[in-house]
Amino acid sequence: GHVRNIRNGMTPEIEVAAICDVDPEAIARVQKEFGDIPAILMGDMNANENSQTYTKATETFVDTRHATENTSDACTFQNWGTVEKWIDYCFVSEDAFTVNSFAVVTDTYDGAHPSDHNPLSVSLTLNK
Repeated sequence: GHVRNIRNGMTPEIEVAAICDVDPEAIARVQKEFGDIPAILMGDMNANENSQTYTKATETFVDTRHATENTSDACTFQNWGTVEKWIDYCFVSEDAFTVNSFAVVTDTYDGAHPSDHNPLSVSLTLNK
């Protein structure tokens, strides 16, 4: 996997990492690079909660889905309505954010899904 930093010009004290082809080693690189800087790690991990990838991510980061009472159990990958899997995540640095809400957007348009993945909607507050 490879890691790409997305610089957030409006809030320079927060780093966002986009990870493609995620594996535990890629997550370890993010953990090492960001250290104590508040970070958001999100995307299609192609991994479920029982995987090495998820286990590695939750050693340092918090899964926003489980960090709020305002959450969702809808699947994130539905392959145009043919399957239900949970493989997309939004993780945040531990203690750096308050997770206000978490939702999986399941809107369809004229009965059609706009993508094979349902997007995540996460409301966060940066802890000072």
